[in-house]
Amino acid sequence: MLCFDHADLPWCNALFTICTSSDFHEYIRAPSYKMAVLPGAYFRHWLKMGRVINEPPRIFHVNWFRKNAQGKFMWPGFGENARVLKWIVERVNGLAQAKETPLGWMPSYSDLDWEGLDFTQDDWNELMKVDGEALKAQALGHEELFLKLWDHMPKELLWQRDLLLSRY
Repeated sequence: MLCFDHADLPWCNALFTICTSSDFHEYIRAPSYKMAVLPGAYFRHWLKMGRVINEPPRIFHVNWFRKNAQGKFMWPGFGENARVLKWIVERVNGLAQAKETPLGWMPSYSDLDWEGLDFTQDDWNELMKVDGEALKAQALGHEELFLKLWDHMPKELLWQRDLLLSRY
């Protein structure tokens, strides 16, 4: 699991995360996407919403399915997701702490309730580790996607990639 809050980052930073997700890449490769809303129109809509809404909703990114070098899931399982969801609700309500990272605001080990679960600080550190070089390579790997969508992609999302790269 990798969890972060996009609070205090531009609204389009969260949209950039969505548009560069592997699920989105698969969506635009599918023949059926041509019948759906074009990705550029979709993102322009949400960028506009971010400008017209006084308080845009908080966007949290959680990867529950992160695996270790042995191919095993690192997060203990579906039944434990409530621990992270509790932190998210508390964070939205100003009751939870987080640390600033280049990706957004992340919880520390002590920010979650671990009662009844044997999950160590070392387990947590491994789970939340971000490989800056791998992240740079992934961001640069979006070039094909951005070229494919160039005519329709809002340029704000392209700039977010550059900003992300500058933070690492």
